[in-house]
Formats: sequence, structure tokens, C-alpha cells
Amino acid sequence: MARYTLGLKRQEIRYDDHLGVVRLGPDRLVPVDPDCRVQLNFPGPDGTFPRYSFVAVEKGEVGPEAFRDKIVLLGHTAPGTPDLRPQPFSEKQYYGVETNATFLWNLLNGNYLRQTTYLVYASSVLLVGALVGLVVTRLAPLPGGLFAAGLVLAYCGLAHYLFAARNFVLEVAPQVLTIALGYLMVTAYRLATEEREKRRIRETFSLYVAPSVVEEILEDPRGLDLDRSQRQAVTVLFADIRGFTTMSEQMPAEEVKALLNEYFSVMNDIIFDHRGTIDKFIGDAIMV
Repeated sequence: MARYTLGLKRQEIRYDDHLGVVRLGPDRLVPVDPDCRVQLNFPGPDGTFPRYSFVAVEKGEVGPEAFRDKIVLLGHTAPGTPDLRPQPFSEKQYYGVETNATFLWNLLNGNYLRQTTYLVYASSVLLVGALVGLVVTRLAPLPGGLFAAGLVLAYCGLAHYLFAARNFVLEVAPQVLTIALGYLMVTAYRLATEEREKRRIRETFSLYVAPSVVEEILEDPRGLDLDRSQRQAVTVLFADIRGFTTMSEQMPAEEVKALLNEYFSVMNDIIFDHRGTIDKFIGDAIMV
């Protein structure tokens, strides 16, 4: 029917296995899958095309002007007919004759749906995954999540535009799943490694520097990099207990321990209040 309508000869319809299309004449290409199937672009729910009862036409209730310059397809539409097909708009069955009408309408208007090749599809998944990994690893979890959500919305918007305006089917679910899993995996790995590193830094430095200094180190661990060290003027303090040797020789070991614990606790508080750093303990002395 499409060939007659387009005025083509039989030999002008052929399959081009290099392009994966069926040629209708010199310039009309119909994209097909390896089994020569076409993905239909349905114009709408049931009843999109005008439908007339054969009995009404036979009785003259529908005049010939309804069919002038039109393509007419005959088919079963009675209740219980076996010629029913699925449709994408609802759970209702679609009359088979309307499926054929949809295919013919697509052929004549060139508005059949087109899809990406497997190579383009796989490449897009890899590209999206690489983009998420590249950007999210450089952002904090919240900005990274906003970026991932924005990327999903942008991709869905692009897919909707291509489908509605260009009759092009762009796979959505694999890319959205790639973005979501990529963000979750990168964020989970970063949180696990960063929290472990922060715990290590806090445990290492909390005994020697003030809590405020520890927090500064945690906010920017790059300060621990020796290649980024800076020359500073600092004060070095040595403090010890006057006459400690003579006094400790006259005291039981338990009392010496209690004395040193009390002394070091007081000194630590004073040192940390002034953002000092404890270098080492030397007997009863402290190097700060």
C-alpha cells in the first residue's frame, strides 16, 4: 500500500544490509533491527484513525466523500475479535487493523521511531559513568548529589525532547542507573576512606596539639604534606618540676605517678589553651 501510494516500482523497495534500513525509493529510509522489524510510533490511544462501520457504508449511511483521496484498511473491530494487539497507551487491547494503519502512517510520513546502535548505547553508558566519577570525586557529598540529580534531570529532558520532537528513542533507565550507582559507590568509598583518615589523624595528633589545631588539620589535611611546609618563627618551651629528682627519691612510686599525672594534666590544658604543640615528655619535663 505504501509502494502504490508513493508511486514506486517493486524493485525500488530493497533491504540495505550495510545501513540496516529498508529503502523505499531513492531517498526514503526505514530503520529496522537485524530481524527487519520497525518500532512503531503510535499516534495516540485507540481510535486515532477515523473508523467506519462496514454495515453503515453498505447501507449508505457513510458517503463516498469520507474515503476520497484516503487509504482504506479493512479489519475486525467487533467485540471478541481475535485480531487484538497490545498498545503502549493503556491496558486495553489495540485493534490489529489500527496497528497496520499506524505502520502505514509511519512509512508515508517518515515518523517511525529511531534508536541508537548498540555501540552508541554502550558508549553513552560508559561516558555518563566516567563523567559522574570524574566530577563527584572532586565534590563534597551534597554538591555531588546535586550534580548527579541535575545530570539525571538533564538526561531525561534530552530523552523526552528527542522522543517528542525528533522521534528518537534514547535509552533512559541504564544511564539513570549508572548515574545513581556511580554517585552512591563513589560517595560511599570517599566517606569510608575519609572518615578512616580523619580518625587516624585525630588519634595521632590529639595527644600533642590543641583540639582546635586538630580540627584545622582535619579541614585541610594537605597541611601535613611536607612538600607544602613553611618556615615559621616559633617559641620552644622546656618546663620541668624544680627539685623533682630529690623529691621523687623520697616518695613511693605510686605517689610519683599521681603527681606527674596531675602536673601533666594541668600543663596540657595550659599548653592547648594557647594552641601549643607538645613535642615530647622527658621524665618530669615537657618540650613544647
